Amino acid sequence: GSPLIQNMQLVKRGGGIHTLCCSPIIANNTITLNQADDPLWSGFLLDGGGMYIYLGYPEVTGNYFSENKVNNYTVGKGGAIYSHFSMPALVNNFFSQNTAREGPAVCAEASEPYMTRNIFFQNQGPAVYGASKGAITCFTCTNFVISDNLISNNVAAVGGGINIQACMSGRIQNNLILYNYAYEVSSGSYGAGGGIFLEIPQNPIETLYVVNNTIAGNVASSLIEHQGGGIAIAALSNDAIIANNIIAFNSSGIWKQFGTTGVPVLNYNCVYNSGSNYVRFTPGPNDISVDPNFVDMPIGNFRLAPVSACIDAGDNNSVPEDVQHDLNLFPRFIDDKCTADSGSGTPPLVDMGVYEFLRSDINSDGNLDFIDY
Repeated sequence: GSPLIQNMQLVKRGGGIHTLCCSPIIANNTITLNQADDPLWSGFLLDGGGMYIYLGYPEVTGNYFSENKVNNYTVGKGGAIYSHFSMPALVNNFFSQNTAREGPAVCAEASEPYMTRNIFFQNQGPAVYGASKGAITCFTCTNFVISDNLISNNVAAVGGGINIQACMSGRIQNNLILYNYAYEVSSGSYGAGGGIFLEIPQNPIETLYVVNNTIAGNVASSLIEHQGGGIAIAALSNDAIIANNIIAFNSSGIWKQFGTTGVPVLNYNCVYNSGSNYVRFTPGPNDISVDPNFVDMPIGNFRLAPVSACIDAGDNNSVPEDVQHDLNLFPRFIDDKCTADSGSGTPPLVDMGVYEFLRSDINSDGNLDFIDY
């Protein structure tokens, strides 16, 4: 069945569900209106409004997390889920209108989170202070995977959609990252990384990957310069690959934090924004700056139109081996016979962005059905 866990308030950690040294399967629940709070010591040790995970390997799938919150307005973590020293698998969940200062939807710390095919929508911080770190926040994590998610309309000061800091290895791949806002509520001023904020540490154990994402309509506010409406990077080393992404129609493109000197690999991206496409970065040798020609951005169709320059224009070698499909579950490598290859590798060549163009999908709705025949 689908049990309902609602309107619960537990002391200190894990407002709805608290898991400690265990690995349960938590499936098909509605987890809503829970709070992490301590009635005796307000604001003390608060994490995980909907769920707190410690030293576990839980599988969390098919759940609806909404309006959960952490009541510590200054440092509370994980409005829906907080993970510490754990390896959670978060699959096919919906996260909406959850609230915390750090990671309004999910905050993973010293963990190995796997997040795929989730929806993160309208998560943000408390009303007065706002969120300091993104809807999805990973801190001191290893081998994190953020793949095949819709991340939309979230608000935080640093990394409106995704915030990655001090993580030694991991991948952001095949995500649709839309209309997130990097904005510091308490000061009413700056924000960095509307879609993604990525810190590349000095000595990661593996290269970090940001590949085949579509990042569009995101905003990073600033009084000084364009601080990465699409992606903001604190490059403490060179050890990251940013490839095959469409970074378009954001307030700006890719920004490097002042004073950081790393030079990550930028290649085969389409970077086309209203503000500066690159700040303190040189365009990748095979980056392009053209309209990606989405089918219909105003109604939310970010698939590629037949005239798109992003078709067969990516780099096969930058795609992790486990990426075999696009967000629609079409094969990730499809050769369009009507488009000249402009990418790199042995055909079929991957397209830029989250969707692979399929000419037989006549109406570009992401389904092969009788309408297409």
